[in-house]
Amino acid sequence: MKRLSKDKVRDVYKSLQKKRKRVKTRSILMAGFVFGVNVFAWFIFISKASVTVNGNVVSWDVNFSDSSEVISNIVVETTDLYPGMPTYTKEIYITNSSDVGGTFEYTINSIKIMDDEIMTTTTTQDGANTYLQTTFPFIVTFDSSKTDLEKQDNMTFTINIDWPLEKDDAGAREYYRLTSHYKYDPTVTYYNLSDGVYNKVDNVTEELFEVNKSGYFLEKDDADSFWGSTCQAYRDETGVACFSFNMLLKVTQKVE
Repeated sequence: MKRLSKDKVRDVYKSLQKKRKRVKTRSILMAGFVFGVNVFAWFIFISKASVTVNGNVVSWDVNFSDSSEVISNIVVETTDLYPGMPTYTKEIYITNSSDVGGTFEYTINSIKIMDDEIMTTTTTQDGANTYLQTTFPFIVTFDSSKTDLEKQDNMTFTINIDWPLEKDDAGAREYYRLTSHYKYDPTVTYYNLSDGVYNKVDNVTEELFEVNKSGYFLEKDDADSFWGSTCQAYRDETGVACFSFNMLLKVTQKVE
């Protein structure tokens, strides 16, 4: 896949930074800042694992569906994500119509940011969840109504994506630690964290930025601008969402 040029990302980023400083009202911000950016895609694989119970194979009838039809493996891509967006929700309904109970679980197999695979084989599921909830100004959370599916039972698995507008909105952070994807910008203010206090770092040069990037933080507005402009530019360049993850939803037959 063709990697986005550093100059193009920087140009779009600076353009949006200037716009954000000029625009004050919520309605104009939502319409003109990063509206229409396609940030997320995810790939959901489904498994119905059966076992032999007391030497006999029992009826094993588990269905996954969305609001309109029974689904198998699916690819979902969200659109029109921006700061202040309404919560994006995808619900998957799981029905156990068999004569044996089952156990539901989900696994995040991989996370990809542009051309970079983030997860490794040593990444735990708790670690993957924390990464999706705390690393970016957009927040991905998962919820399942239950984990045990009895006979003739059903449940709902939900994926939520939020992009809070203000730093004091639910789930938002005031500062975000830089990842490897951030590019140096002399027009923004960088911070470090010492004894629980975020301190402004003066005279950050590009050389210092590259050396100390993993220890720097940005305020939410600047993190919003970076990810909005970067994802928009990446989508324009490649036709692919800048952020994707791969999941497995699985219902395993209980051994009784």
